[in-house]
Amino acid sequence: MKNKIENSLIYLLMICSFKIYGQIDSTKNKSLSSLHMGFGSLSYIGDLRKNNENPLSYLSPSYSIGLEQSLFKNTSININITKGSIQYSQRETNSNLNFRSTIGLIDFNIKYYFDKDFSRKTNPFIIPYISIGLGHLSFKPMADLKDKNGEIYHYWSDGTIRNIEEKEENETNSKILVRDYKYETTLTDPISNYKKTAFSVPIVLGIKLKLTPRIETSLGIGYSLLRTDFLDNNNESKGNDRIFNSNISMNFNFGVKKTNDKIESDDRDLSHLEIQDNDQDGITDMKDDCPNTPFNIKVNTRGCPIDTDQDGVPDYIDKEPNSGRNKIINSEGISITEAAILEKYTKDTTVEYKINFERIEVKDSNFEEVLKKLKQKEKNSQNSDIKSLIIPEELKAIDFDNDGQIKADEIMKAIDYYFDEDQRITIEKINLLIEHFFNN
Repeated sequence: MKNKIENSLIYLLMICSFKIYGQIDSTKNKSLSSLHMGFGSLSYIGDLRKNNENPLSYLSPSYSIGLEQSLFKNTSININITKGSIQYSQRETNSNLNFRSTIGLIDFNIKYYFDKDFSRKTNPFIIPYISIGLGHLSFKPMADLKDKNGEIYHYWSDGTIRNIEEKEENETNSKILVRDYKYETTLTDPISNYKKTAFSVPIVLGIKLKLTPRIETSLGIGYSLLRTDFLDNNNESKGNDRIFNSNISMNFNFGVKKTNDKIESDDRDLSHLEIQDNDQDGITDMKDDCPNTPFNIKVNTRGCPIDTDQDGVPDYIDKEPNSGRNKIINSEGISITEAAILEKYTKDTTVEYKINFERIEVKDSNFEEVLKKLKQKEKNSQNSDIKSLIIPEELKAIDFDNDGQIKADEIMKAIDYYFDEDQRITIEKINLLIEHFFNN
């Protein structure tokens, strides 16, 4: 049953790998995103090691090199090559087996980064990840059965190693040996001529540390399911052998070059933009219609400050919070009546008011009605019995169409010029202009 489950998992991973390679080809990216090199340790779980033994008690060094290519937002595909060894030595009354197997592993795996799920930072320093893949393992089991002089080890019950087997009559003749830990003897199984290669399914949990935009460090702990029970040249147990590994690596990121050779980019991970919120209003920048909202201001679902009376001025600066829609308001949210506008235009001569008036935020068509009234007064003036209007000399420059009359649109145009800092138009001329218009 266990073998069937492992076979199914391997077949599933193979199918996923083929589909992913097809997607990689469709991206038309020519360069790989990163190269990683590292070192670590390997340990073995199998027939000779007891289940209650710590898998970290026998660690052997390993080194690795690999390439990584980004696929989607948080997902990449990796190819890794690992070289190292595993070893174990029994020291029991009735069994003193030992072995060391050289290990060569090449695997393809899918890696998923959790930065979107576990971090709200726009550019997190620590990013956890998980990977699973499919690999090919080669191994060669060896044993240390002889010392440096070629004498075979014989393990005695008193804990010593001697050059002859344990017998009472041999006690005085024997010579104590010391293991040299040189694994000189190739191990084979006389019954089963097993292959020294196998499929593997590596599973890794780890974290990536972003040191610079181009240099990262990864720390990972892995567990590999194997399709062989002969890493130790022993198949007494029912299950297959397994490998436990740890690794630390340095990652060197590269840019990605498109096939059209027109667009080049570096390897920076831009996926954090999806959660970036520069004004910290709770709405990400990609969905924020008002990206510069002041801190701690209540906003709606579009990221804009709340405007309860819908007058176009947000509540936090609205000095008249209930002015309502369809009102002419100033920049502070205070409504202005038509009568007030006409009165101020005809009577108020202060520079401060004129500037405030010009900055009125018009949110509807009411202001157009005021202009219509100005133009109606102009029309009435033209139809009056006054046939000859003398434009003061200082205002002739404002008669832009040179028709000898000052009209409402020329007044508005002159006001625009004044706020555009046209030196020809002064506030005194504006006041004189309005007074001339309404008095005639």
